Amino acid sequence: VAIGSCLGALGRDTGGSIRTPASLCGVVGLKPTWGRLSTAGVYPLSPSLDTIGPIARSVPDALTLYLALADRVDAIDHVDDLTAPFGPEGLAGVRIGVLGGFFTDDLQPDVLARVTDAVEDLRRLGAEIVEATWDGAAAARAVAAIVNRVEAGTVHETHLRTDPDLMGQDARMRFETGQIIPGSCYLRARLARQVLRDDIARLYRDHRLDVIVVP
Repeated sequence: VAIGSCLGALGRDTGGSIRTPASLCGVVGLKPTWGRLSTAGVYPLSPSLDTIGPIARSVPDALTLYLALADRVDAIDHVDDLTAPFGPEGLAGVRIGVLGGFFTDDLQPDVLARVTDAVEDLRRLGAEIVEATWDGAAAARAVAAIVNRVEAGTVHETHLRTDPDLMGQDARMRFETGQIIPGSCYLRARLARQVLRDDIARLYRDHRLDVIVVP
């Protein structure tokens, strides 16, 4: 996609595998809401986290691919209208949350500077910037890690037994770790996941946010 040999590609994002390569290659990656696009025919990693989405060279291209995947071809003719450049007041009335703490504490200085510049661009476009923190962020990371490890260990159980040498060391260690985490721990993680979903929804509601920007 980055060198222009194709118009777009399909990715599967469980913990960043659409967004990270898109960022590193200077293209656009979209991870839709979980369950919005079918994962039928895609080899799973962690079924309750796996998400399918497009990688493209521009926002309009990514939106076109997403609409096609979502079987919304009726909306493709309106892509240009949906992605038209905003005027000076294009974001007037939009409340954008900018989260610090967990999301910025360990950033490289250059990354933080670029994020700060992007937020200022949004402010100049008329958005109201709301600084906030999400106390549950670190817990959400830990819960996702447990769910990912256990489900991935289950998916790859047969391969670990029959073809372990075909896996890289890091992947094999992840899958093996997932197999020794107790089921009770996985159940608690799934219950905690719902609590954290409610918690982030509360953050949106309390601060009247339309969207959140993070690195």
